[in-house]
Amino acid sequence: FEEALKLSNNKKIYNNMALALSRSGKDSEAFNNFKKAGNEASAYNNIGYIYLVDGRKEKAAESFEKALETNPGFYVKAHENMEKIKGTAE
Repeated sequence: FEEALKLSNNKKIYNNMALALSRSGKDSEAFNNFKKAGNEASAYNNIGYIYLVDGRKEKAAESFEKALETNPGFYVKAHENMEKIKGTAE
């Protein structure tokens, strides 16, 4: 991915790199790459979704809340993800 970024500053590459980093347990590096691919609110939402998929509901909720705090206009997507937590928590 790093070699690909040298050739092109492509958002998809940053997202793919972030996914690979998160799977390797490098959450803060993953977050930074998600941020480069979009913005801070989307980065919190993306990392939160990974936490949700991994069953880390508490960390997912924290991330979705940070997405909402960072950008209240991001409400719809983060809210949908919070609803997924509530649906899987029971």
